[in-house]
Amino acid sequence: MKVRRLVSVLVFSLLLMMAALVFMLSTNMGLTFTMRSLGWFSGETFRVGAAHGRLAGKWRLEDVVIKTTGATAELSLLAVDWRPSQLLSGHLDVDTILAREVHVVVKERKESGDGSSRQGRRPSAGGLNPPLAITVNTIAIEDLRIDDGAQSIAVHQASAALSLRREKLAVENFSWRADSHGGTFNGELDTTAEMAVSAHGTWWLNPEDFNRLNGTLTINGPTNNCRADLAILHPSRVDAQVKLFDPFSDFSWRLNLTAESFSPADLSPHWPASQVGMRISSEGTGEDFKGTVSATLTPPDLGDVDLTASFSGDSTSLVIGDATLHHGEGVVHVTAQTSLRQPIQWQSNLHIVDVEPSIFFAELPTAPIDAEISAHGELAEQKVSYTVDIESMEVHAPEPIATIKATGHIVGNQSGLRLTGANLGAGTGVVEVDGSLQWTDGLSWQMNGAVRDFDPAITGFLPPGMIEASVSTSGSVAAASLQVDVGLDSLSGELAGYELTGSGKFSLTDTELIHAELMLANGDNTVTVSGAGAEEVDLDFSFHGTELHRIVPKLAGSLDISGALTGPRDDLRLTFSTSGEDIAMADFSLKQLSGSGDIGFGDRGLVRADITVDGLSTSMVQIDQANTTVDGTVTDHLINLDLVAGDGDIQLSGRGGLSADYEWNGDIDRAMLTHVRFGAWRLRDAARLTAGRKGGALDGFCMQSTAGGGCLTASIDENSAWRVALSEFVFNTEMLSQWGLSPVDTTAEVSGNGLVYGTGGVVSQLEAMLSAVQVRMSIEGIDGFDSFDFYAPRLSLSYADERIDTSFSSALTGGGAVEANLSLSGYSDADFNLVDMVADGRLRARLTDLSAIALLSDEFVIPSGTVDVDINVSGRLRDPILSGTLSLQNGELRFPELGSALHDLTGAINGNGKTFSINLSGRAGEGNLTALGSLDWSGEQWRFETQIGGNKALIVNRRDKRITAGPDLLLRMGLTAAILPGAR
Repeated sequence: MKVRRLVSVLVFSLLLMMAALVFMLSTNMGLTFTMRSLGWFSGETFRVGAAHGRLAGKWRLEDVVIKTTGATAELSLLAVDWRPSQLLSGHLDVDTILAREVHVVVKERKESGDGSSRQGRRPSAGGLNPPLAITVNTIAIEDLRIDDGAQSIAVHQASAALSLRREKLAVENFSWRADSHGGTFNGELDTTAEMAVSAHGTWWLNPEDFNRLNGTLTINGPTNNCRADLAILHPSRVDAQVKLFDPFSDFSWRLNLTAESFSPADLSPHWPASQVGMRISSEGTGEDFKGTVSATLTPPDLGDVDLTASFSGDSTSLVIGDATLHHGEGVVHVTAQTSLRQPIQWQSNLHIVDVEPSIFFAELPTAPIDAEISAHGELAEQKVSYTVDIESMEVHAPEPIATIKATGHIVGNQSGLRLTGANLGAGTGVVEVDGSLQWTDGLSWQMNGAVRDFDPAITGFLPPGMIEASVSTSGSVAAASLQVDVGLDSLSGELAGYELTGSGKFSLTDTELIHAELMLANGDNTVTVSGAGAEEVDLDFSFHGTELHRIVPKLAGSLDISGALTGPRDDLRLTFSTSGEDIAMADFSLKQLSGSGDIGFGDRGLVRADITVDGLSTSMVQIDQANTTVDGTVTDHLINLDLVAGDGDIQLSGRGGLSADYEWNGDIDRAMLTHVRFGAWRLRDAARLTAGRKGGALDGFCMQSTAGGGCLTASIDENSAWRVALSEFVFNTEMLSQWGLSPVDTTAEVSGNGLVYGTGGVVSQLEAMLSAVQVRMSIEGIDGFDSFDFYAPRLSLSYADERIDTSFSSALTGGGAVEANLSLSGYSDADFNLVDMVADGRLRARLTDLSAIALLSDEFVIPSGTVDVDINVSGRLRDPILSGTLSLQNGELRFPELGSALHDLTGAINGNGKTFSINLSGRAGEGNLTALGSLDWSGEQWRFETQIGGNKALIVNRRDKRITAGPDLLLRMGLTAAILPGAR
């Protein structure tokens, strides 16, 4: 009976448990009861606002809170869809896990009693071997935010698929997307004792103010010796290799980074354009690190800058052991140490050797600098303080300026700085400066300077002397106001043997010059400025220089300039007058200068000026008188220029005006050149001219005369890059002989064009072409030859990339023709010798009219026949190499002075390098003549030798002498002698 009752109780209990299990797994109330029970048993570390669905299938939780000792997580939704029936076959099968609006707050880690933080432990040697297989088809998180108090990380979307089978944990299609980063990865983890990882994926990063980066990441190896390969593929290629050791115990790492051609400007438009090749090697533990850096920077127009550096540090400090920068001959050594604890402190030292400031600022002169500079400072609670000591500095300025030495001490903070003990020394002179600069409320300053024992001659353009001066300045610049005060408190000393004195004061605001007063005197040379410039300007100035050489030693003569600036600020007026005598400098001189002007700066201000110069002389021109007049307004005035010289006059006139940015725009409506030899040249139509600070342009400047004419266009920009083009060029060559420039009368109408580019005084590219219908060269005094004609000749010339190319072609009298081209390479600069250029050319011609040879030989020989020429030229111009052939058919050579002639000549001349072989045959008188010989110019002197064989060949037939060639006639010729043994 008792046994039956016991069995009944057990069955009832089992049925009750099964009913409870079914209730919990299969009903929404069971799901709710289970979640609340978990919250109660966890001590409220797990809390759910609402539960829907059934635990054994699809269910979702709303307003979930999970608390741990290290973090708190809040989820607006957690949804799961799984198949519990698969558990019976040892498989946990989850279709989806979805979490929305997940907010994780990470608590600050507390240190243990021994001061060390709690570290995770590496899994035991046995690894991870779960009792069942696990599959999660989709894990998705939408809107995840993680806060740790210092920063916040937001991810808009993340998803992955996960499976764990036979000690292999696989993650597929893991992807995430945030505002500034994202990526996709696949990987696998061996959960045995080795814990090997294998993962590969792509990522992108788009930080604020930076361009987007794209790359790849690969991780391979066991977790205690893992390798990660990171690559940036866009916009520049960068490869990094990281090795991680024992991350769960004695963590350490090694890094190698390589970038062959990296452009920082690709990352951010705020960074300068340059190319960087770099290598970084580093290693460390969780406590400290060390490494080296080597890089080559190639900024535009600067040349390579090489950097090497070593560094080390830990969580509290960073040390730069020795950083070295090389540029050309210049070297900079830097050592620095920074404490990263609060407050942040740093200390650095710079050792500079032979560094050229002109490599950074082209406007600065070439002056290598040596310096020792130290600096230290502190940053705490957004407040900074620092000290800079210029312990020594030497600027090796070019002669005649002496080496400049400097020292100084700067103390500053976030509000401003104070400069004390600044000394600059050059020669015997010393400049002392101290002052302060503040920028808290706008910009304000106060500076005082003293000059002692300064010799102006060290500047290279001022005369010798000794100067002492005291200068002070103060002022401020606020949002809408400017106040500047400058005082030349005292100036005394000696300049070029004369006493030098001076003083002055200037006070101005953003709207007016309150006061101006300046006086400088050096012997009879004086400068004065006085007046004010408020709403009504009244400023007088004068320069009286009767001994200019005492100011600038290379300048002679006397010059006076005086004037006034008067009127309302919106309608200023400048009046001036000037005069000078016997002014000269270098190859420039003038005998007398006089002029006056009246210029108004208002919208319609009048402009009148008249400047006359007598006896103007330079190395290129001599002008008896030059007169310039201007009449009109600032925006619309007439300009006339008249130049009178002994052999001709030039007259120019134009109309135009200044724009708001001081650019002159106008038309040249009259231009005439009258020359005693070259005649009168006139401007055909009005030309357009623009000139200003950013360059200028001339368009449609066409001149013409009875000799011909042409049109010129030209331009130059603010970087001194210029372009000149010649078009519609026509010229009558008969004028050359009339002008006495050609000894030969030439009749032709030559036309052509040209284009040339350059920068400054350097030509970078040139193209030119000349052609004519016919060119006739008249020849007088040669029987049978009165002219030499070229038909349709064409000559072209070009220059680019240090190479000159020329070509010439023409048809000749009697059906002949000539074609030649020549290239010259190796040109380097203006000092290059033309004969050192390398030649590459070819001459091909058929000559049926040989009158030019008679002209060149002064009628000693008069030839006829047909000559075919094919000659190649190579080598340097000073020592050319010729190769090719010359062949003669139906030739005749008459020697009037010898009374003989050679008839029926045929033969050839063949050349190879430095030697030509000669083979000729023909008749001379009643006999025959053959010639075998050579022309050699391989040595220092050319040498001609030919063996002449003949049978009654008559060479000389004069009354006083008759010579025939025998079979042993040998002719030798050189620069100094000719030998003809064997003649009878």
